[in-house]
Order: sequence, then structure tokens, then C-alpha cells
Amino acid sequence: MSQTKIEPPEVTSEYRCILENPPRYIGYKGGRGGGKSESIARALLLLARSKKDFKILCGRETMDSIRDSVHGLLSRLVSQYQMTDYEVLRSEIRNVRSGAKFIFKGFHTTGQDLAIKSTDDVNVFWGEEGQGFRWESIKILKPSIRAAGSFLIFSWNPFSHDDAVEKLFRTPGLDAKCCEVNFCDNPFFPDVLKEELKADYRAVKAGLLPIEEFNQIWWGVPIGDYEDSLCRFADVEHCMNRSFDAVVGEKQIGVDVARFGGDKSVLTMRHGQKVTDIRVFAGIDSAALVREIEIMAGGDKKILISVDSGGASSIGDFLIERGHNVDNVNFGQAAQKSVNSKDYKEAVADGIRPKGTWFTLAKHEMAFMVGQMIKKRTIDLPQNEALRRQLTRIKVKYQKASTGYTWAIEDKESYRKREGESTDYADSLFLAFYPKRKFFLW
Repeated sequence: MSQTKIEPPEVTSEYRCILENPPRYIGYKGGRGGGKSESIARALLLLARSKKDFKILCGRETMDSIRDSVHGLLSRLVSQYQMTDYEVLRSEIRNVRSGAKFIFKGFHTTGQDLAIKSTDDVNVFWGEEGQGFRWESIKILKPSIRAAGSFLIFSWNPFSHDDAVEKLFRTPGLDAKCCEVNFCDNPFFPDVLKEELKADYRAVKAGLLPIEEFNQIWWGVPIGDYEDSLCRFADVEHCMNRSFDAVVGEKQIGVDVARFGGDKSVLTMRHGQKVTDIRVFAGIDSAALVREIEIMAGGDKKILISVDSGGASSIGDFLIERGHNVDNVNFGQAAQKSVNSKDYKEAVADGIRPKGTWFTLAKHEMAFMVGQMIKKRTIDLPQNEALRRQLTRIKVKYQKASTGYTWAIEDKESYRKREGESTDYADSLFLAFYPKRKFFLW
């Protein structure tokens, strides 16, 4: 009686790059049921057959036992496809013909901290549950996987825009390919998960499951945009991934001066609508900061320098004495009302805020102006994690007043208490786009 032939594991097009000319970093992200782990495992089992003495390290941030790894998944596929050239052992899986092997470790294993760091000659690293990796672990991992032609694969269901693995794949110039894979892309999407998907959708309709949670679970949409945030993550990301071919317009420097021990002094320079430079200084005295501002200005004393005076305008005064064009801006000073212009009217028409909205403070006014530029995607921003985080985490609020509504952003201390940092990058950006006070336009 003839034995039924078992076909080798199928590798769909999204995963072919594991087998053919892989970049240094490969990412697969998306919601539940996308088949990411199983598809990667199939591809790696095929790859290991053709690579002599290949070493594939399957890792997680935390792994207390082999049960926490993909060992069980790989073992099942070996059995399912009758891959008799593989030997499944308790702590590794070997190909008896090529000598390739799969090993399993975690960065933080009970009694064995940084276990991955001590592993040599790794050709492929597969980081499963990538959303759980810390940035410190990724920094250790990158130089540890250094065999010739080696590459790293991460698979994850995004939780937050701040996930370290998300930060890794946003690195400018990274030799990487990242694919979004969801249940609709999985030809093997099982019936049991179809029923779970339907049940969760009914729960959303009944108001029992927040739509944000449903989207994160099934579509891999990160939970990160506050409903009342100054900027949407997608808008900021767009502005950080564009580049104006021709840069025209005036130049201006925004200077946010450190006030407390943990704060930094941040300088932001723009040329027209393009932010061309951001420089950060910690523990620097006033004289040194003035010198750094002059270096950024490149000797051009006509450039407008908007300085956060904060009630103590010494930095601005020093620059004025040295012949620079300076506007000492106190965030708590009265707003110019200069947004009673086309931008303001369009914002009201678009339903951004109730008609009759008014600003009371300059900081609220400048934040609104920059927020509108980002919303309309008319600004070119550099890749900067701290700036991205602050723009998408600063909260806005409306307050009813006798003249209508006041539009405001939260105070710096509220933000610091919640996020554990100052808004120094965002404040410097606001100042770089704030017009010099001349007169009220209304």
C-alpha cells in the first residue's frame, strides 16, 4: 500500500525574502490570526535544510522554560509535514543532513540574565512576541548577531507606537523590510479564530468591547493616540517621512531653556516649513548656551531667535546685546490672537473646535498653529523619537468662557507627571514657528 506524499511547507510571497536575499532586518506585524509565527517557522525550516551548520536562535524578551518558546510550533510542523531530516530534542531542533539547528533562549531567563548575549555564531535571530522586547535588549542584540550574512526577524502584534521594535523599524536608513499581515492575508485562518472574530465584532456593536481594543487585537493597530492629543501619530509620521525638494522662506530658531534638573535645553531651527536642525543640551550654563545658539545661527544675526524667557530673559538679553534679532517669549504671556486668519477660519469650518474659540496664552496659540500644520501635513520634520512622542501625547482641552471657548494644551507639570518627561522638544518646535509679536490682528 503506497504512502500518501506530504508536500513541503508552503511559503507565501510575503515570507519569500527569508529564503531569498534577506535584508538585515525583517519584520512581520499585525493582528491575531495573521499566521505570522507559523509562516516564519515554515520558511526557516526550509532554509535550515539548505544551510550547512546554520544556527537559528529563536528568542523572546523573557523565557523561563522551553514551553515559552516556538519549540512546540516547530516540532508540530516537523511532524505535520513528515520532515524526517529533522531531529527534535528537548532543548533544540536539528537537521541531521545540513547540521543546522534551532536553539531557544530569552534575554531575561530566570537565573540567567542576558542569556542571548553569550550565544555565538548565530546566522538568524527570530524574535517572537516582538512587542515585548525592551530597547535595551535590542541594543544588545544588534551587535550580538554578527555572523557573515546574518539577519534578524521580528514578529509582533503592535501594542503601542512606543514599542521598542516599532522604534527599531522606524530607524532612518535601516536595511529592512517590514510587512503588515492580518487574518485576511492568512490562507490558513482557522475556523475557531473566525468564530472569535465574529464574537468580538458583536461585542463592539453591543458596546461591550471598545473599538480601539478590537482594532489592536485583530488589525494590529497600536494603542497610542489619545483621543484628545495635540497630533495624530499618522500625521506626525507623515511629516517625519517627507522631504521638501526646495527649501524656501525665512529662517527661525526656537530655544526652550531648561528650568529644572531633569530638563534639557533644546534648539530647533527651521527654514520655511522645513525643520532643518534640532540640538539638545543638558547641564549647560547660560554663556555656553548662547554660544551654541550663535553656532546654529551660523553668524547670521538677522535670523529670528524666539527664546523661552519664562520670566527670566537672560538668554534672550545676552543675544540682544550681541546684536541678534530676538523675541523673548513667555509661554504664559497673552496670546497674539494671530490665528484669526485663514488657518483659523479653516479650522473652525472643518469642525476642529467650537466656533468662537479663543486663546488666552501664547503657548496654547503656538501649539495650535503647529498642530494645524501637522494635521494638514504641510511641515517637514526630522525623525526624532522624543519629538514624535511629545506631539502625540500632549493633551488639549476646551474650556467654556464668556466669549465662547478657550482652546488650551495641558500644563507642563501635568504632562511630566503622566509621561515622566518634559515637553522640551515640542516647546522648542512651537517657538520656532511662532511669529514675532508686532500687533494684534484682531
